[in-house]
Amino acid sequence: NLSTLKKHSDYLYGINKIKVNENKAFVSASMEKTLEIWDLNSMNILKKIRNSSWINEICFYKDKIILAMGEYFKVLNQNFETEIEIEAHSDEVYALDIYEDFLISGANDKLLKIWKIN
Repeated sequence: NLSTLKKHSDYLYGINKIKVNENKAFVSASMEKTLEIWDLNSMNILKKIRNSSWINEICFYKDKIILAMGEYFKVLNQNFETEIEIEAHSDEVYALDIYEDFLISGANDKLLKIWKIN
């Protein structure tokens, strides 16, 4: 392996690529209620964001970051500020993906939901 990074203190649930100021980066989310933005070249943390709940999954739509946390979605803008929080399922959301203008979610409530993104 190229590198081993140990910063989270609890289970990791989501990892995804992100571009920050034209730098290659990735974001990791964990049960410890944090998002960490990593620079892929230096392997340093660019930003650490505390959240109100643990984060199960991360995906991106244009300049938005979509988090699955508990039965909710949280949408962050490019400054990592919350724009909206939506109750999406009646139980934990563990699967999240984007296809064109659709958000697809799956949860422990045994439902698969398709959302039109505005």
